[in-house]
Amino acid sequence: MIYSVLIYLTAVASSSVDVDHAYLHQLPTQCDNYTQLANQGYRILPCFFATLGNNRTNQSVIRDAYRQFHALNWDVLEGLPGVADYRSNYLSKRDTYPVWQSWPNLNSFSKLDDTSWQKAKKEIPDICHDFVSFQDRALFEKNHPNITNLNTPLLLETLLNPQGNILIDSNGNPVYYSIHMNKVAFDYLKDNETADPKIFPAADAYANKRGSIFVKAAWLISSFSDAENYHRAAAFIVEKEQQQVTNCKLAVVSLSALHIINKNNPTPQALAPADTSYKLNMWSWATYLHSGAVPTKQQNSKSEVDLNSKYPLFTERFITIKESCYDRSGNLNTQLPTCKINKPTCYSNASGCEPSALLGLLSNEDKDILTIYNAKTAELLKSSVWGNYRILNSQWSDMGIIKPKYLANPILEPFDGLDSSCSGCHSDANTQKFNDFVFSTDLKLN
Repeated sequence: MIYSVLIYLTAVASSSVDVDHAYLHQLPTQCDNYTQLANQGYRILPCFFATLGNNRTNQSVIRDAYRQFHALNWDVLEGLPGVADYRSNYLSKRDTYPVWQSWPNLNSFSKLDDTSWQKAKKEIPDICHDFVSFQDRALFEKNHPNITNLNTPLLLETLLNPQGNILIDSNGNPVYYSIHMNKVAFDYLKDNETADPKIFPAADAYANKRGSIFVKAAWLISSFSDAENYHRAAAFIVEKEQQQVTNCKLAVVSLSALHIINKNNPTPQALAPADTSYKLNMWSWATYLHSGAVPTKQQNSKSEVDLNSKYPLFTERFITIKESCYDRSGNLNTQLPTCKINKPTCYSNASGCEPSALLGLLSNEDKDILTIYNAKTAELLKSSVWGNYRILNSQWSDMGIIKPKYLANPILEPFDGLDSSCSGCHSDANTQKFNDFVFSTDLKLN
């Protein structure tokens, strides 16, 4: 392990992706007990497989979504973005500075170059210089000693969700978003500014190569009562009016929801024409939710919405729901014009908007296996904030057939209900030209 770190330190100056690839990308060969990945389905390790394998089923894909979630939430080695601390005791730590969060955040860069991956973030971002002093930052660090990324705060300025709306929590604060990419995706974008079409590298199990990964996170300002039970991070929050920066402040934010989009589903070239095989969907789309962020309800369930908890993204009272959201047959119907659940309340300016009322309507597909894996997360990480997160499902393409057909995260895609599809939405990225199902490729790269 020490030898691998030394090789990596030597390599970062040249931005090489070939040196010590397995160590950097948490491949099973770097875990001494990696065979347990195959032998013990619920085992949590800092490594995970490069691909979904040859005998893929919904159950095996959910297993891989479970493994990648925990591996990517492993502690990062201090000062080494993207490098997991394999010695960290993830199961017993209250919180971590997760590997994925140390990857470059697309909010933080207008261009990518060789220094971007290792760029020091201790200084105050240029956009915040007029609003945050070094004294402010020192005081913030003193007041929040348990936040894991004090040396590398996030830069958050994106308010609009994928549907073009703004979500508002119960305290009137907007939800913010960040998008992170692993070293494979980073190096591809950096080295292929003029590539058309852009085709991100896919994983290769035989060559022991990781594929491209993007992570999208939704963050709440940590001013609600249960915030300490979420993964929390330090962040520079940028506020704008008419595209002009009006304020920047340091704040603690809480992770409410997460997408992990992994190009780990390569399709054998022999099964598709050579000139079109690159257009096949080779991504998996796993999505996760904090169990306390919004209430959830299974599809066609007759049970009442559980409002015993205080959810930061649901403020409707039970009596109001009964009066405005149930049809004449006594069934919950969020499509009724009188019902405010899962309806946008804010469009372009976060000030003065009504709080969002988000309800997770969960598909019954794979319900039993998801229940088992989520129970294992809660059991094995009972002392960690990561034990409070749940897999909603993971969508993948079985030779062009999307499984499961529908999948939506109630925070990241709150207004499409049970008819939403992660891969279906991302296919829109290919509307003008093929863009490999990825929207976020329009950076000025060099």
